Amino acid sequence: MSDYPYEYYNRKRAKRKAFFIKAIALLILFALLIAAVSGIFFFSAKKIGVSLPVYLLAAEPAGGESEESVSAKGGAGIDYEDAGTNYTLYACYYGQEDAQTVLMRLRAAGENVVLLAKEGGTLYFRGRAERGAGKTVSELITAAYVCSEALYAVANRLEAGGIGQSAAKEGIREPLRVLSQVFEGAREAKLANKKKFRDFFTFDETLSAAAETALSGSVTAGAARRLQAMLCVYYLSAFEIFDK
Repeated sequence: MSDYPYEYYNRKRAKRKAFFIKAIALLILFALLIAAVSGIFFFSAKKIGVSLPVYLLAAEPAGGESEESVSAKGGAGIDYEDAGTNYTLYACYYGQEDAQTVLMRLRAAGENVVLLAKEGGTLYFRGRAERGAGKTVSELITAAYVCSEALYAVANRLEAGGIGQSAAKEGIREPLRVLSQVFEGAREAKLANKKKFRDFFTFDETLSAAAETALSGSVTAGAARRLQAMLCVYYLSAFEIFDK
C-alpha cells in the first residue's frame, strides 16, 4: 500500500500527458485541414468562357509596314503582339468570310497581309479579389466587343459614303459614352486599384484621348477603324492578363 500514492499520481500524469498529446495532434490536424481548404480556394480558378471571335487583318511582320504607312492606306495602323511577334493591324472583322474577302483583295493589290483568327477563350480568376471581379471583367470585355462592332459599322458606312460627318461622329461618341459608363462601374472592383490591372481598368481613358483626336476634324473611315481595332486588341488582352 506504501506505493499507492506514487502509482496513482503516475497514472494521473500519464493520462494528462496522453490528453495533451491528443489535443495537440487534433490541433495540428485541424490546422492542416484549414491550410488545405485555403489552398484549394486560393489555387483553384474560377473559369469564365468568352467565345466572341475576331479576325485581325495585319501586315506581314517581315514586310516592315509601319503604323503610319498602314494608316495612310486607310487601315487601323495600330500595333498588336501575338506570341512574341508584332503586327501592324489594317482592320478587325467579326466574320471569317468578310475577313478572307478583304485579305484576298489586298493581296491581289500587292499588299503583304496575313489573317489572325482569334476565338476568344477562357478567363481564369484566382484568389478572393480576382474571383470576385470575374463577372465584372467578362461584362467589361463583352461591352468593349459590342462597342467595337458599332464602330465597325460606322467605318464601313464612311467608306461607302453612306453617312455624313455629323451622324458619323455621333455614331462614334454614343457607344463610347455607354462603354465609359461600364468602365466607371468596373473601377469599383478591388482589382482596379492594383498596379497589375490598372491599365486594363483605365483603358477607356486611352480610348477617349484617341477618339478626341479622331473627332477633332473630319472623321475618316480609317480613324473609325483605328478606334475599333483598339477595342479588339483590348478585348484580346483580357485572355493574356487572366490566363492560366
